[in-house]
Amino acid sequence: MMPNKSFIPPQTRAVLEFDRPPRGSLALLDGRSIAVRFHVQGEERLLAGKGSFESDRELGAVLRIKFPANPDGGEFLLSESRWTGEIESGDEVGCDFLIRLR
Repeated sequence: MMPNKSFIPPQTRAVLEFDRPPRGSLALLDGRSIAVRFHVQGEERLLAGKGSFESDRELGAVLRIKFPANPDGGEFLLSESRWTGEIESGDEVGCDFLIRLR
């Protein structure tokens, strides 16, 4: 079986920070489809999932994006208190929203 280059282990948690102020609360993405585009070792990756706005004991309010298409799951956590990025339309990738990571 060939390894999936875009696989992210299920226990992987990333607190992501961006360089621009938000255009609204991450709570607006609760229950919506979200694509996350990022680069790993120079290769672009695109993961599509669903957002869930919830409370985390360590981080406070977070947007949890789960990626069910990965064989073992996987997720990103965006901390509301540390989030400084932009959220774009996800029309180009078939989702409600798109988050580009730099």
